[in-house]
Amino acid sequence: MSSLEDSVFAYCHALQSIEIPKNITKIGNSAFNYCVSLESISIPSEITSIGHGAFCNCSSLETVIFQGNKLVSIGYYAFSNCVSLKSISFPKSLRSLEHNVFEGCKSLQDITLPRGLEYIGDYAFSQCQIFNVVIPSTVTKVGKYAFDGLVSLSSVTICCEVSSKPSDWDNEWCWYYSKATIIWGYIE
Repeated sequence: MSSLEDSVFAYCHALQSIEIPKNITKIGNSAFNYCVSLESISIPSEITSIGHGAFCNCSSLETVIFQGNKLVSIGYYAFSNCVSLKSISFPKSLRSLEHNVFEGCKSLQDITLPRGLEYIGDYAFSQCQIFNVVIPSTVTKVGKYAFDGLVSLSSVTICCEVSSKPSDWDNEWCWYYSKATIIWGYIE
């Protein structure tokens, strides 16, 4: 077995923790969907992809730890509505965050996007509580409303390493939250 099958633990309401075997390379679609008691997850170093809706609606999930640098993509809705998740730091290998991946994570305040990330999908961080984020220059495409409806109470700062909006970024990538301060040409 090299992958966790689709929906393998879905709706296991009593599941609080699990150790994913180190030989697993893929987490299937909806694998942990609605595991409402799951509090933390450690993603093994061999994982290359996390399927669509894999951890969707895990309302108690507070901690996600990525152990390695092989993860390339996180599927759409993978962590959406994980309302207890407060921060996330992605591995350097990550290239793609699909649409709605963290939508509705109303406690998510702190994200660290890796240099090397290329794609942020539609509504990826919609309805989150992000205050500051740096978008690396390697990001070539940002989808519609990717940072829409940020629910933070103070102003939001979005730092972009590129000097101006690339043509492949949707015109409405940060449309709704007009209080956001966008800094182009940001250098750490």
